[in-house]
Amino acid sequence: MLLDAFSPPETTLLKRERKLVERALKSNKPVLGIGFGASLIAEALGAIVSPAVQPEIGWQPLTLADDSPFDLPETFEALLWHRDIFGLPDGCLPLGSTPGGPVQGFAWDAGRVIALQCHLESTAQGTADLCDHDLPATAAYVQTRDEILRDPKRFDRQAALLDRVMTQWLDGR
Repeated sequence: MLLDAFSPPETTLLKRERKLVERALKSNKPVLGIGFGASLIAEALGAIVSPAVQPEIGWQPLTLADDSPFDLPETFEALLWHRDIFGLPDGCLPLGSTPGGPVQGFAWDAGRVIALQCHLESTAQGTADLCDHDLPATAAYVQTRDEILRDPKRFDRQAALLDRVMTQWLDGR
């Protein structure tokens, strides 16, 4: 199951999404949540999800946690696009942190469930479209459209990181 969303759906749909996440977590199937999907998983596992003091939108350095189960570089650049933060649920192993967010994802149930706050799946075109529809004014951790799209090779580098995460995730199943 893959959950990926940049912004929450309507209230009725949100209730359905929450039920779907809870059922998926109780199953023995792999579950991957990205962005808002990661927040839904964190919430279902008992973590507090709340608005961030500062949204994180754009490229940020992500530092892998010492006890991270992810096969990723110690530090890498990732595209972030979120206005909420979540705590690390009990029994989860952290992905890592950015200067603006202490929890950028986690793995649960021996890696069967992965939640990523960062958007390693993003493409240059998809991000350009998102910038045209959902980019707030710049702030401490919010970049401009030009800053976000300046180097298209960033998307290739993070696609390779997503391949590593997906391979590890699916090999473990």
